[in-house]
Amino acid sequence: MKIFVKKIVRKISIIIIKLIYDIWSWMVYFFRPEKDDLLSEFCLDDRGGVYFICAIWQKKLCPNFFSALEVLSGREVNVLVINNSRMNSSDINKILDLRVKYIERTPGNGRDIAAYKLGVNIIYKNFANRRELISRVVFMNDSILVVASRFSRFLDLIDYHAKREEVIGVTETEQFHYHISSWFFSVSSDVFFSRDFIRFWKKYTPLQNRRHSIRRGEVALTGIYKKIGISPHIVFNNNLILEKIDEIGAANFMPLLRPIVFDYYLKFRSEISKNFLTSEEILSAQKIFLTKMTKDDNQTSFWNIFLLKHMDFPFIKKDLYVHERYDLTQFRRILDDMLNSGDLNQSDYNFMKSVILGKMQVSESGLLKRLKYAASVI
Repeated sequence: MKIFVKKIVRKISIIIIKLIYDIWSWMVYFFRPEKDDLLSEFCLDDRGGVYFICAIWQKKLCPNFFSALEVLSGREVNVLVINNSRMNSSDINKILDLRVKYIERTPGNGRDIAAYKLGVNIIYKNFANRRELISRVVFMNDSILVVASRFSRFLDLIDYHAKREEVIGVTETEQFHYHISSWFFSVSSDVFFSRDFIRFWKKYTPLQNRRHSIRRGEVALTGIYKKIGISPHIVFNNNLILEKIDEIGAANFMPLLRPIVFDYYLKFRSEISKNFLTSEEILSAQKIFLTKMTKDDNQTSFWNIFLLKHMDFPFIKKDLYVHERYDLTQFRRILDDMLNSGDLNQSDYNFMKSVILGKMQVSESGLLKRLKYAASVI
C-alpha cells in the first residue's frame, strides 16, 4: 500500500511541476520585451544558394563553434547566426569578419527551434518572390562540439546526398517519440517553401521549454515530412552502423558502448552462447539486441564514441556525460586517439577536454536532478 501511495504522489508531483514549468514558459513568452517580428525584417544578400541557419546560445564566443564557422566561410554557402543570448562586440566582430550574418534574440526566450524559426522567417521574407534563388537550407545548433578537420568532409557528404534527397538528417532517435536529431539537418528548396513546412513555422510558439521544443518542434517537424510524403535520408542510420560493426567485429566495438549497455551485452552474449547458436545466428541476435537498446535511447548519444572511432563522425554531443552515458576513461581515450591521428590539434583537444571533462565535475543534488527531469521529460 505504501508503494502504491508513493507512486501516486510522485505522478501528481510531476504533473504539478510540469504545469508550473509550462505556466512560467508562457509568461516569459507573453511578457518578453522584444518581438522576433521586428528582427525578421533583417535584410540578406541577394545571391541565394545554400543557407545555413546556425542557432546558438553563447554569451562568449565558443572557439569550437568559431572553428566550424571558419570551415563554412570557406565554402560557397550563406551563414546566418542567431544567438539566443547577448555577446560582447569584439566576439561579434570576429563572426562578422567571416562574412557571416549575425542576429541576437531576447535571452531566455525560446531554445534552438525558436532561433530556427526566426532564421526561417528572415529567409521567407527575403526570398518569398524569388524562391528559385534558394537551393537548400541547413539547420545547425551549438549543442555539439565539431571536429573541424572532419567537418569539411562531412559537408561534402551532405552535398552528395542533397543531389538526390529532399530531407537529410545526421542521426535519428526513437527515445520518447521518433524524430530526426535537430542539431543538424538539411531541407531542399521545394520542402522549405512547401505549404505544410511554412505552416509549421507560422504555428510554432517559441517557448523556453525543453518538452515543448521537442514535442512541438523536433517531433512535429519530422511529422511534417511524412505529411508531405518524404522519407528523410539519415546519413548515420542504424543499419549502416550495424554493417560497420559486422566489418570490424564485436571485440572492437564493445568497449565503445556505454558501461551499462556493455554489461547488458555481456550477459546477452553469455545467454546465447549457451544455446550453441551458429556464428550467423549470433550475429543476427546481436543486431536485434542493439536495435532494441537504441529504441529506448537517444541514438546519437548511444553510438557517439563508436561513430567517432570508426565512421569519421565530426560531432560530439556536449551532454553525453551529463546524461551518464560514458565514463571518464572512454572520453580521454577517444580524444587522445583523435589528437594522435591528427584529427584534433592541440588547441581543439584542450578545449574539448575542458568542456566534456569539465561537465563531469558538475554535481547536482538528487532533488535538483529529479526536479529538472520532471520539468523537461517528454
